[in-house]
Amino acid sequence: MLVKKAVSLLGCAVVIGAGALAVAPTAYAKSGFPTYTCDHIDFKTGSDILATGHCVATNGAPKEGAYRGDLILDRDRGISLICRTGIALTPATVTGFDCT
Repeated sequence: MLVKKAVSLLGCAVVIGAGALAVAPTAYAKSGFPTYTCDHIDFKTGSDILATGHCVATNGAPKEGAYRGDLILDRDRGISLICRTGIALTPATVTGFDCT
């Protein structure tokens, strides 16, 4: 599934797949979309990220181990990303791959 996202510090719009569904990431979290909330997001090479600090898994996101599917990594300072896969080791870290 093609995932695209426009990010701003004031708000985010997400477009998912061919259906062109535009929804703010916080709306996904409130609707039960698996979510990780961490203190900081560091951008690594390409589209990979490392989220650290008091990471909390909600809405069915695994607390430890690999995850598949589009999961939001939501920074408490207003930055939200959608990642296709990653590895969670909450509460210390969540690594995201192929994030937009």
